[in-house]
Amino acid sequence: INEILKECYAELIRRLKPEIALVDSPDVKPERLASQLREMTNVEVIAEHRADDRYPLVSSASIIAKVERDREIEALKQSFGDFGSGYASDPRTRDYLKKLKEIPPFVRKRWKTIERLSQKSITDFL
Repeated sequence: INEILKECYAELIRRLKPEIALVDSPDVKPERLASQLREMTNVEVIAEHRADDRYPLVSSASIIAKVERDREIEALKQSFGDFGSGYASDPRTRDYLKKLKEIPPFVRKRWKTIERLSQKSITDFL
């Protein structure tokens, strides 16, 4: 997911063309992300863990992203039924996924929750 997020950050930075970009880093080494984004965009980038706690601008963007995510989740529920919050920690989400024969296109395939649910147990063969 870090790679996907990095590509999204780069695309947004290219579109918005800021002088400086502040980003909340999912990378264990924030400076590595900043360096990669600088290379990809030719824009000065400050990447920090918990940047949303330090910078009101990043905090605002985080709130907007959460609202947009919630809207998308509600739209998906209209097509696929109630699957809970979509977070791995949500028992309703896990129960929904367990009952499926096929993983829907909107579900991350490389996700520990999916990997665990996909593992066969001995009872699957009885």
